[in-house]
Amino acid sequence: MSGYSWQELVELLRASFFESHAWGWRLNDGHAPDGDMPRAECSPYAQSTLWACVVDARRAFDVLNTLEKRRLFKHVVLGLSQVEIAAGEGVTQGAVWQTLRGCERKMLAFLNGDEGE
Repeated sequence: MSGYSWQELVELLRASFFESHAWGWRLNDGHAPDGDMPRAECSPYAQSTLWACVVDARRAFDVLNTLEKRRLFKHVVLGLSQVEIAAGEGVTQGAVWQTLRGCERKMLAFLNGDEGE
């Protein structure tokens, strides 16, 4: 594997906070199967590495400091714009942008091993 891209990491980070995002379905949409329906069975030999990648994203998130975590969570998981985050925190949009770019660099360096570059 050549390493993670930022777009992949954003999706994996969302999935790490919301299990339903990883599976692509909503848990409370009213279309749940009846309780007496048989459960699906899966083979551990045919499963993907999705959850390992989700864990990687969460480990990279844990590398960040508290300010970086808060701003990245608001932007990526809650979907707030940089302007909304800046207004809520009383800082400039540029400060939020710098923090988010720093998060991107730190997380990708942690996952892809680019710390010396």
